Amino acid sequence: MSSASLYLLYAAVSAFELYFFLMQRASLEVSRANDIHPKIGRHMLPLWYAIVWPIKLARWVLLYFIWSASGWMTLGIAWAIPFALSTFTPVPFRHFLHIFHVKIARDVARRMTGNADAGEGEHAMKLLGVINSAEKQLNGQ
Repeated sequence: MSSASLYLLYAAVSAFELYFFLMQRASLEVSRANDIHPKIGRHMLPLWYAIVWPIKLARWVLLYFIWSASGWMTLGIAWAIPFALSTFTPVPFRHFLHIFHVKIARDVARRMTGNADAGEGEHAMKLLGVINSAEKQLNGQ
């Protein structure tokens, strides 16, 4: 694999990881703004959020290959760019609210059909109210 292909693949994997990081940050910010414990707020994250773990592993493997192909300086730059982006990129709440709404609405539907335990259902109802309120605020209603 050429160095350019390696860097391009690393950039793509890092972009996916940044997307999932921003999704998690959005759920934390919504939780904090509404006095919800983060362990409850993480229920907003969709089930497919778990794909972040193989993406993180792929990023670290690619960093190893970058180091072996180009050395420490390139490794440091490749690591620092996504780190800086994750630090300074604003969290796009509006983008993630729909994803959270779909996930929580499914949890509420599970509660209504009796397929969820009591604790999960209570959290889902509270989170759905929070998400609906946030969507109304963003839409100016």
